[in-house]
Amino acid sequence: MNILWGKLKSKMEYNKDEIMEFESEILKNSNGNYLFKNTFFYPGGGHQACDIGEIVINNDTYQVKKVYQYNGEIWHSIEGKTKIPIGTKFKAIINKKRRNYLSNLHTAQHILARIVFNKYKINTISADMNVSGGSITFAQPIKKEWLFDIEKEFQNIVLRKYPVYKEVENDIITVSIGDFDKTLCAGTHAKNTGDLSNIILLGNGKKDSKIEFDCIQDKEFGVAAQAMKELFRIYGEIGKSSEKSDIIIEKIKGYENLRKEIALSIEKNKEKLERKNFNVNDKVVSIFNICAAGEMKKIFRRLINEEKISDDCDISIYILENIVSITINDRNLSGTILMDKLRNHIMNVRNIGGSKKYIHLRIEEKNSEIVKQIERIVKEYIYEQYEKK
Repeated sequence: MNILWGKLKSKMEYNKDEIMEFESEILKNSNGNYLFKNTFFYPGGGHQACDIGEIVINNDTYQVKKVYQYNGEIWHSIEGKTKIPIGTKFKAIINKKRRNYLSNLHTAQHILARIVFNKYKINTISADMNVSGGSITFAQPIKKEWLFDIEKEFQNIVLRKYPVYKEVENDIITVSIGDFDKTLCAGTHAKNTGDLSNIILLGNGKKDSKIEFDCIQDKEFGVAAQAMKELFRIYGEIGKSSEKSDIIIEKIKGYENLRKEIALSIEKNKEKLERKNFNVNDKVVSIFNICAAGEMKKIFRRLINEEKISDDCDISIYILENIVSITINDRNLSGTILMDKLRNHIMNVRNIGGSKKYIHLRIEEKNSEIVKQIERIVKEYIYEQYEKK
């Protein structure tokens, strides 16, 4: 799963994750690429992106835009047309925010991979941690309903604040997370699992065999991150509940409150988000798609079963910012699309705060009586509940 970097010709100490500033000098230069006498920059590897940063020579600052390994040496690509002479001494500063972000993602990847293996005996095929977030590809599909249990177990590991430490023997680096996980890895990592409180799961992405995740590390986004974690807790309770559907839907109002809180947080920091090119809005929408779709599917299945419509009903739910698209296909019937009555049926649902949401209900059914029953269920349990607000 992780690429181990062998013994390097230049002194490499990026395994000392806490060092963000150091002094060194230029040993070699080639077309804007430089070999340092010693470096704490991480060159990338183990599916983790490299460090970036800057070097300061006298009063001049040069940006280190890429760090990579070539022939066992760590090279640094530096912006600027001026060639820095061999022997030049400088102060190097690693981009701490990027390092911490990637370190947290990498540590989260270890934990998530271990949770999935322990719970479902599914191995990791590959992983990726870059500035856009993290993802893990597994050997088998990861069911969406597993995500809540995985998230819950992940948060338990965070609360335990397991120390993360490294052992080096014969240039082989082993990373241990308390007594929970031990893996060969040369990447950078958090100091302890308590640093991962702002890691969020974003779902399966485009492939069922993936889990995507990200780290919201800015203080300004703390409200959104905590709200999303509260959302997971609420839905975890609902998923295990045996309460009647109308009571469950009443609890969903809590989801709308959280959604409003996150929306306000995003709006407040909109300019900053755009300036940082950190597309939080899409990620927040994504996590709500997972939560809301999963729970709405459970609710609809329960309601449909209560009405004895079918025991073999396939429900597809896709949620956008203001549209919930629900497709119900009964495999016991012919599957012919009967849209005479409900084709492009849009119901206006009032949201907290007065904004409007639309539920687009598509029924792939042959039996018109079933269509009537489903329409009644939607009106009674969804439309009227929101109208009461």
